[in-house]
Amino acid sequence: MEEEIKQHELLKADYERLREENGALIRVISKLSK
Repeated sequence: MEEEIKQHELLKADYERLREENGALIRVISKLSK
């Protein structure tokens, strides 16, 4: 059980980071396409 919780926390952190990187990429792309 303990392991699953840790795994979940890691996944959540990964997901947050991906979302931030994605947002940054989208901003860059929209600047470039203007």
